[in-house]
Amino acid sequence: ATEEVVEETVEEEATEEVKEAVKETVTVTEEKAAVTTETVEKVIENTEKGATVILPLTEAAGEGQAVKEAEVPVEALEKIVKAESALTVEFEGVKVTLEPEAIKAIAEQAKGSTIELRVVPVEHHELEEEQQTALEKHDVAVRVSAQIFSDGEYIGDFKGGKARIAIPFTPAEGRKAEDHNVYYIADNGDMTLVPSVYADGYMVLETDHFSDYVIIYEGAEAENTEAKVEEDEVTEEAPVEE
Repeated sequence: ATEEVVEETVEEEATEEVKEAVKETVTVTEEKAAVTTETVEKVIENTEKGATVILPLTEAAGEGQAVKEAEVPVEALEKIVKAESALTVEFEGVKVTLEPEAIKAIAEQAKGSTIELRVVPVEHHELEEEQQTALEKHDVAVRVSAQIFSDGEYIGDFKGGKARIAIPFTPAEGRKAEDHNVYYIADNGDMTLVPSVYADGYMVLETDHFSDYVIIYEGAEAENTEAKVEEDEVTEEAPVEE
């Protein structure tokens, strides 16, 4: 992603009308936000033609209630595609942006009437054994799993469409953001460098599929052990740079 695209991803903000539409039509139960077709229709009505459709799901959450997953009707995705817009879903800190081509691919592959989208931090022990082994020789700051399901079936391929994930991230004391890189890690432990840019307290990666990703510290003094990096965490709120 270019720096301009990344800046748009982290800086774009829902209007008050959009926030109100989300509050009125989205329900949150056990950290899952249920978006309706009506939600998306109202948001599109209050969004400039061709501009990104933003769903600030935390607006619908009650006090102390987290939002880590979204259920979105396929019909609603199709309306966003028809509007020729991208879609940004705002979770607890994390932002996910799907370009129109990716939205179309997801809608076409959906087996059910809805899709479930989630991007959540993952602990080392929750990864596959091969992934754990591969990461033991790296200085891992953050592990994130991005997933889309429909009727229990995983949708990982966006058919060439792109998605961006903005992860709130604060490097450990004494470390620089530019000394961190993002990698896709396959179930068998194979790792692939993913394009990423750090901006306004977010590490933003661009991908053409969802899977498991890690932010790895690769500075000169990078430690060779997983245990040394627990101080780097996914922050709940990104710091605002002056």
